[in-house]
Amino acid sequence: MILKSRRLFYVPAWHPDPVNAVAAGLWFRDTRFLDGVRVDVAGATPEAEMLAVERDRTVTRHGPATITLTLGDTMSIELTVESGPARILLSADFKDIFELRGWVARGRGQVLRPEVGDGIRLGYRARDGHRLSTSITHTGELEIVPTAEGVSLLAPGPGTYRIEVTPGALPAVGPPRPVSARISTDNPTLDRLMRQGVDDLLSLETEFPDGVMPAAGLPWYMAPFGRDALIVSWQTLHLDPWRAAACLRTLASLQGRKVDPATGEEPGKIIHEARYGELARLGEIPHRPYYGSVDSTPLFLMVAADTIAWGAEPGLARELAPAIDAAVEWVTGWGDPDGDGLIEYPLRDLSQVPPLVARHQSWKDSTDSLHYPDGTEPEGPIAPVEVQGYAHRALRTFAAIARADGEIDRAGDLEAKAEALAGRINGAYWLGDWYAQALDGARRPVDAISSNGAQLLFSGAVPPDRAESMVERMLRPDLWSGWGVRTLGTGMADYDPLSYHNGSVWPHDNGIIADGCYLTGHPEAGEEIFEAMLGLAASHPDGSPAELYSGEAGDAPPSPVPGSCRPQAWAAGTLPQILRSSLGLRVAGDTLVLSPALPSFIDRVIVEGVTALGTTGDLRVERDGSGYRVESEGLPVRVSP
Repeated sequence: MILKSRRLFYVPAWHPDPVNAVAAGLWFRDTRFLDGVRVDVAGATPEAEMLAVERDRTVTRHGPATITLTLGDTMSIELTVESGPARILLSADFKDIFELRGWVARGRGQVLRPEVGDGIRLGYRARDGHRLSTSITHTGELEIVPTAEGVSLLAPGPGTYRIEVTPGALPAVGPPRPVSARISTDNPTLDRLMRQGVDDLLSLETEFPDGVMPAAGLPWYMAPFGRDALIVSWQTLHLDPWRAAACLRTLASLQGRKVDPATGEEPGKIIHEARYGELARLGEIPHRPYYGSVDSTPLFLMVAADTIAWGAEPGLARELAPAIDAAVEWVTGWGDPDGDGLIEYPLRDLSQVPPLVARHQSWKDSTDSLHYPDGTEPEGPIAPVEVQGYAHRALRTFAAIARADGEIDRAGDLEAKAEALAGRINGAYWLGDWYAQALDGARRPVDAISSNGAQLLFSGAVPPDRAESMVERMLRPDLWSGWGVRTLGTGMADYDPLSYHNGSVWPHDNGIIADGCYLTGHPEAGEEIFEAMLGLAASHPDGSPAELYSGEAGDAPPSPVPGSCRPQAWAAGTLPQILRSSLGLRVAGDTLVLSPALPSFIDRVIVEGVTALGTTGDLRVERDGSGYRVESEGLPVRVSP
């Protein structure tokens, strides 16, 4: 269990995943402000005893002394000693999280001697001159002894002792955010799991120096990620349009302004990742921010189009217009340097890629995620198929907005561009029953059978006959694990069910594919994915789905791949998104349109507090014989077959 508040997160040393346990400690903006919380009682340590996890950002460890950690604006430690004496040891190394991930820093700053007075202060002088500190206060009669690593607090006997830990110079907490819509069904298991997903997303929502947006996942990706936050915004737009608007504003503030080969920045480009620790400040890592993502910019346009169409904030289109125009210029210019109408990225030699920097720039951004079926590596530049799909969907939505606003000429121009892009996709990527994962530098298809092609279904670019053959192909055993669509088919030379992108199962990937199944008129395939994702989330006692799972087939749900983030943002958004897909809920002009195709395990859906088209209201959809009864209060609604 990892604790998370609006700004802080804490990884217990006893975390069950050894990969994630490496990050044990209290973190704020990529710096570890407390690396050790250890309790000794007569030679025994509570860490060796039973762990009890509670909700509301609290974790308890039982033993001869019981320690309860609660995370809010600070971290509270409550130590209950049954028989004393007991000693609690606190230390802080102030490491950058990239050091824990294996980055070799060029040096270290100075860990300062603890200061003891009215309270306790652990300190660090970074190499760039920044001085960091951790403040510790306590109640109860505790003897304080500075140590080489930090400080020791001795409890002389039985009792309850409280300690407060605060990273220095925490900024003021921002104003409360609007309440999201509430969704319920007649399936208690689904309701519980969706509530957990919504709670996970609220916990991942973070106040960064550049704005508020969901962090990608704990513990390694507690940072702004363009791609991840945009997909989460799309997943939850029907419940929380405030999240999407806040995310778009934050990313617009970080949008590229100049050309910087070291960080990948280009005018109009949307970030991949931003970091705030010592290594970023010193420029030793490129994440200051880093722009090495080919899909963040078309995703920005897609989500901006969907959010504007949703109409929760009528002035958003005008506010975002400069950022949208700059992103369009990047997509048609810097993102398409050869002018062939396809978005691409250069493929650097491995020897030129710094450690912990993705070589590939699409969502499958690991080093080894793109090969021909025989395992041969393509030459760049690379034009991924799903990236073209994001751009196509954005063009279609902007065209619909323009037409609804009476801008007929602009709508026609956008529709023509979308049609031309669809022609390129269907001409260059189609393999007969599937779409290639990408085109290589010579514009030959990288014809690996992967989930990338299935994501194209939700873009609107796939003709109906091709969608039908794709859905049939998708459910064959090489791609369909029984617990979701694999990232890579089992017949490919690089297939590995425990890899990051070469055969694992990702919930968010499956959610996008499910949306495409419903959109193209194949609800039975959407239901297969829906049920599988429900099973993956239910396999965790707390209902919080992991980032990715093994792609092995079997009767029991597969295990998360070691090192997976949990909670993880776009995994948490998957079930609410697939439920929306099964409702066929979308905006058409000044009306909410529903085309329900609920799975067999749901008969009723109620959504309260939906904010759309400048108003707020409720929706109720219920199975009625062979059809559905749709009721609305306060919202303009139309039912479409």
